[in-house]
Amino acid sequence: MSVMSGLLTQKVASEAGDQCCLFSGRPASVAAYQTAAWRASEVAPQVRSQRLPDTYTQGTPRRSVWGVLDGELDTDFPGIWSKTVVHSHEHGTVLIIPRERNMTRFYIEMKESDTSCGLLLDQIMQQARLILAPYRLEWTSVAQRVTARFSDPAERAFIGGDASHTHCPKAAQGMNTSVHDSWNLAWKLNLAVRGLARPGVLLSTYELERKKIAFDLIDFDYEHATSIAAGDAETLAASFRTNVRFIAGVGVEYGANSINQTGVATEQGTGTLLALAKPGCTLPPAKATRYIDANPVDLQLEIPVLGQFRIYLLVPDLTGSTEAGFLRDLDQSVRDPASFWSRVSTTAATSYASKPRPSRPKDQHILPERYTAVSELFTFALITSTDKNDFELASLPSTFAHSKWTVYLDDACSLDTRGLSCSEKWFGSARESKDIVVLKWSVKRWQPSSQVGAGIAAVQCLDQYYESFLQAGP
Repeated sequence: MSVMSGLLTQKVASEAGDQCCLFSGRPASVAAYQTAAWRASEVAPQVRSQRLPDTYTQGTPRRSVWGVLDGELDTDFPGIWSKTVVHSHEHGTVLIIPRERNMTRFYIEMKESDTSCGLLLDQIMQQARLILAPYRLEWTSVAQRVTARFSDPAERAFIGGDASHTHCPKAAQGMNTSVHDSWNLAWKLNLAVRGLARPGVLLSTYELERKKIAFDLIDFDYEHATSIAAGDAETLAASFRTNVRFIAGVGVEYGANSINQTGVATEQGTGTLLALAKPGCTLPPAKATRYIDANPVDLQLEIPVLGQFRIYLLVPDLTGSTEAGFLRDLDQSVRDPASFWSRVSTTAATSYASKPRPSRPKDQHILPERYTAVSELFTFALITSTDKNDFELASLPSTFAHSKWTVYLDDACSLDTRGLSCSEKWFGSARESKDIVVLKWSVKRWQPSSQVGAGIAAVQCLDQYYESFLQAGP
């Protein structure tokens, strides 16, 4: 039974199918005002959704069964307002955690013999009573599942978080994954409502990306819950070590789609996968020195989140005539009014002029205007191994001279835990060539196949990439 927006909802699983009863207003008794969730990992493969048309939940039968009670409770258990662990060698364990708004969360371990196959509500309640005897407890069921659809066919309604995936709470991934769902959708919706997203392309990647992660979470969740239930400390520790990147959120890997293009683009359109900076993944942590104030920074976090795409250019030597020509040609081509980059930037400037970004107190510290001087939609970042004494910001082409806060020296490997430079971490053995990395929680890389016209070819690559999911006008 759950309470949302003043509506009390009760969902009871039965052999005949899901039944949903709705009650409006405040319940008449404390007993009726209980919020409960039974999260079981052994579930029916498909359960009809009550929200979106043509969608249903999906899941794989499991033997591990867990219960969660979350809400106001009618119980005479004396330790309800303390963090308490109640353990029964015969029946399992209950973890009690007080919550906000007069609520309490119960984590209940269900013994492996109590599978969800044919399991009735009274049986689940009895299992809870056996653990907490002689105290009383009421709860209903929610299973370990993933919804079949994350949006309606018209992409006008979207779901995320617990509405799209339910699982065991032991790994504390519910809120983390829900925040990632919201973040993934938010930046795409921003571009869509501004008329910058190509219809039927960009928003569609929300379901493609987050549904994969939901299934990854369910697989990890089952493994993790099984390790806890087994009571083997070494197995549990090994599970944490194996999945620590996923648990922390930095190990998320999206599949190939319009924004996660898997090849290294060249003038001929061929190439191989990136060695370290991979499409569909966040960039590996890397240190660099910001040119303008000589401060070392974490490059993957340095540019603030403003709803922009970040374009990183690796040009090891800025003093060579070939490299200078590359930057000059790229600058001229990207600012050409006929280029897609220029046209979509103009459309974005008009949109942000009429609907500015909301002002936030921390803006006085991050100063967004430092990163929007060239474009409201893109930030260029130049990474070089050139000695600081060998070039000035004013000597760079216009695009980079106006991006003075995002020019970096790749000389901070001594600050890296592995002693590696940014170029080594991101590009591996390709560090001696010119590279472009495009990042918007996705990665695409470009390398020139020849030195002639490389700057012009780079902009053509950028235009082709962005035009696959953006539009310069409705």
